[in-house]
Amino acid sequence: MECVLSVIDKLKDKISIIHATYPETNAEAAMLELTKSVKEKYVVYAGDDDFLIPNSLKKCVSFLEDNPTYNSAHGNGVLFQLKGDDVFGPINSLGYYPLKD
Repeated sequence: MECVLSVIDKLKDKISIIHATYPETNAEAAMLELTKSVKEKYVVYAGDDDFLIPNSLKKCVSFLEDNPTYNSAHGNGVLFQLKGDDVFGPINSLGYYPLKD
C-alpha cells in the first residue's frame, strides 16, 4: 500500500487521482461509490491485471453515444499466459474470458 500511496503522491500534480478504500463493501459496491466522484462523462474499471485498448474504448464510447438507453459497454475479454516467467515473450495459451455487464 505504501508503494501505491508514493506513486499517487508523485503524480497528484500531473493527473487527477482518487484513492479510496471501502473495506466494508464488495467490489461492485465500491465501484459504484467511486463513480460518484467522477466528473467526466465516461468511466472505465481496470483491474491490476487488465489491459485497455484505446481503439476499443473509442468503440465503446461510440456505442454509448449511439444507444442512449444503454449505460455500459465492453469489448471482449482475453485471458493469456506467456511461456516462462518473463513479462515479455511468446504466448503459451490464449482464450476467451467472459465479462460481466
